Amino acid sequence: MPTIANAGALIGVPGTAAVMTDATAAKPDEPILWEELGDDQLGQATAAQKANRSDPTLADKFGMAITSYQKAVTLESAKAKPNPVQIAAARLPEVLAARERIT
Repeated sequence: MPTIANAGALIGVPGTAAVMTDATAAKPDEPILWEELGDDQLGQATAAQKANRSDPTLADKFGMAITSYQKAVTLESAKAKPNPVQIAAARLPEVLAARERIT
């Protein structure tokens, strides 16, 4: 789910993923941070795709977002009381579809 915190990443503002990467390193067991990182990575991948559809690194960029979303779902699912809304918020289907369009 897009939030104010990651709005810059959704429009491709550089540097926002670095902040979330630091946050996930500091608190690696916090699913919301991984979801935010995935949102940031998705924003960067989408911006890169708009800039150059033939960029050979696009699949890797979308793949990083997929990995982050998968980590968020795994961590949330492992909680004693998982939040189904949080799990559903992971944008895996959207990212997988985007990656399929470029491969």
